[in-house]
Amino acid sequence: MRVVGQHGSGKSAILKRVALDQPAGAPILVLRDIRVTGGGWPAHAAKFGAVTSIGTVLRQFGLAGSRTLFIDGADKMDAAAQVTVNDLLKTIAETPDLDCRIIMTMREENAQRVDGWLDADANAKLTSRTIRVEGFDHDEAVEAAEAIPSLRPLLADARNYDTVLRRPFFLDALSRLPVVGGAEVRSEVDLVELWWAHGGADGADFAPAQGRRNLLLKLGEHLLSSPGIPLAIRDIDPNAIDELLRAGVLRHVEPGSSVAFTHDIYEEWVLERVLFERRADVAEAVRAGRQDLQLARPMQLLAAQMLERSDDGDYWARMLDALSADDLRATWSRVVLAAPVRSVPSGEMLNRIEGALLRNDGRLLSRLILSVRTTETERDLRFLDKSQFPHLSSELREQYASEAAGPEIVSWLRLITWLVPRLRSLP
Repeated sequence: MRVVGQHGSGKSAILKRVALDQPAGAPILVLRDIRVTGGGWPAHAAKFGAVTSIGTVLRQFGLAGSRTLFIDGADKMDAAAQVTVNDLLKTIAETPDLDCRIIMTMREENAQRVDGWLDADANAKLTSRTIRVEGFDHDEAVEAAEAIPSLRPLLADARNYDTVLRRPFFLDALSRLPVVGGAEVRSEVDLVELWWAHGGADGADFAPAQGRRNLLLKLGEHLLSSPGIPLAIRDIDPNAIDELLRAGVLRHVEPGSSVAFTHDIYEEWVLERVLFERRADVAEAVRAGRQDLQLARPMQLLAAQMLERSDDGDYWARMLDALSADDLRATWSRVVLAAPVRSVPSGEMLNRIEGALLRNDGRLLSRLILSVRTTETERDLRFLDKSQFPHLSSELREQYASEAAGPEIVSWLRLITWLVPRLRSLP
C-alpha cells in the first residue's frame, strides 16, 4: 500500500500510527532514506552484525507478530538505497509464504518517479493500493485550533485555511513558536520567516538564535552539495546543535559525529534560506546543487518569498530568466512560474507580475496556464487499486490514473479567479 499526499499532510504520522498498532513487543522494520545502507541487503544487514538472508529476517519478524515492512519517504531514496529496497521487495514478491505487507509513503507529485526505480517484476506481483492523505477539513482545523489556544486567531482569518491550518506539520511547527496574535501567519512563507527569526526553536533571544541560524546555513550548504548524506558536526557550535536537537529539528545519526533533519520540510526551509543567500546568482546555486530535485520546493518557496515581500515582480522575472538557461532543466523555471498559484496571497502576487505575464502577447501567461493544466492535478487513485482492476498491468493502471486526473482545485481556482475579470482584455 502507498500513502501519498502533499508536504506536511501527515503521511509519516500515519505510518507511525500503523507501526505502533503492531502487536506489543513485536519488532518493527522501518526503512527511511539516510537510515538505509545502500548497495543491497547484505550491505544494510552487515551494519547490524552478521548478514542474515531477507527471508530469514522477515520470518523471524513474522513469528514475533510483525508482518509489515514500513518504507518512509520512498521518493527520497538515492540510487544506492533503491537497490536495498528492491532487494526486499523482490524477496517478498517471490516468497509467498512470508505473508508480509508493505506500506510506503511518498509525496504525491513524486509517485511516478518512484515507479521509475521500483523493480517492475516485483511491483507487478505485489498487491497494490494507493491512498491519499488529505489536508484537515474545517471541523478538524477547528478542533486543532481549540486544542492549541495560541493558534485560535488564525482560524478567524479564512485566508489561512488553505495552507497553514490544513497541514498537521505546519500546525505543529506553529505550536512550538511564539505567534503574537497569529494573524501575521498567512502562508508558508510567513511560517518560514517566523521559524527562521527564532533560529528553528522557540527561544526568542537574538544571540542564541543567530548561532542556530549560522549552524542551519552551514548544514544547508552541506545538504546542497551532498544530498542524502548525514551532516557532519565536527567543528560546529555544540550549543546550537543541542538546542536544535531539543527543538526536534535535528536528530542524531552517529552521536557526536553526524546529524540529520527530522523532517524533509525542515531541509526545504533551510535550503530556501541557502538559495536566498545566493539569490544574486540563483542559477549557479542550482548548478552547485547538481540540479538535484530536492531543490524544487525550496525554489518554489524562494519565488513565493520574493513575490510576497516585494512591490513588483522584477526580481521574480529576473530569476525566471536566469533559470531558463539552456543547461538547466525546465523544472526550475516551471516551479518559479507556478509559485503564485501555490501561495495563499495568489491574487496579490499575480497582480505584481501581470505586466510580465502579458508581455509579448501573453507568452508567460500561456506557459503558466499550460503548467497549471498539466502539473496542478490529482491522479484518479481508483486505478491504482489492484483489487479493483486486477487485469490491468501496472503501466496501464498508472496511465489511466494520470489520464483520468482532475484539477488540484485550489491552484486552479486561484488562477481562474484572477483571470476572469481580465478575459476581455487578454491577448
